[in-house]
Amino acid sequence: MLQKAIQGDASDNIFYGELERKFKPKSDISKRVSDIASKINRTSENFEQNTLKLAEYYCGGYETAIYGIFGKQKPIELPGYPFLREKYWAEKKSEEAVTKLHTFVHKNISDFDCQSYSSVFDGNEVFFKEHIIGGRKILPGVAYLELAREAVFDASGYSDEQENLKTTFKNVGWFTTVDVSDENQTVDISLYEDNQDDIEYEIYTGSGDEEVINSQGKISVTKVDAVPQEDIENIKEQCSTHISSDDCYKKYEQMDMKYGDTFKCIRDIYVGNNISVAKLVMPSNNIG
Repeated sequence: MLQKAIQGDASDNIFYGELERKFKPKSDISKRVSDIASKINRTSENFEQNTLKLAEYYCGGYETAIYGIFGKQKPIELPGYPFLREKYWAEKKSEEAVTKLHTFVHKNISDFDCQSYSSVFDGNEVFFKEHIIGGRKILPGVAYLELAREAVFDASGYSDEQENLKTTFKNVGWFTTVDVSDENQTVDISLYEDNQDDIEYEIYTGSGDEEVINSQGKISVTKVDAVPQEDIENIKEQCSTHISSDDCYKKYEQMDMKYGDTFKCIRDIYVGNNISVAKLVMPSNNIG
């Protein structure tokens, strides 16, 4: 009906009205309108005729008081002024609101050519805030390994709940740091199968001509009958040097490497000839 009116349909059931700003209804016509409205009902013989008359009067600026005709359903009155041309769209969900696959692996961006994942870091993550190298917020080297492992687990259908899974890293290289001190960084990882049942990975930032490979390596995940146990005390006996936690992190600070409590996991380090062992205690606020 509205569409017909917009198109200028001359139907007898469509009425138009345009009033002057100083319009004042005439009392005799108002009384006539009131009489028609008081007598009209859906069962009357002249229902349609009288309804059309009231519609004509309404467009002429007269109150018709016909709400009772429709029972409890009150007609919706359109405003008598132009709509504002301002648009109000629903706000898009922020990146924070989007469910992330993992702390280090945020979303799957795979296509038919490659299995890939992407993450966006803003520097407020604890593994940046508590890992300051040379005064810069730098992604920790071990985070690359966790990022790669989680991507492989997601792509292969493995889970942390599965027992006796052995994850092996090979030919790992760290080439360029991921620095979020000044701006957000998007970090992507692509996975490729090689000919030896290993999975190759590349972690990179940027795109096109500005793409930079930050790290790469190979991963293999195998199921073993039991996780091998090392004789820790025997290894410690072969070590002649002991480094305490305090001494360890003091040396790091001298190298302008500042770690927050989350990264101070080392309790003791024992070093020997081509052998070493460390005792690590995970913090209560595990970031992974």
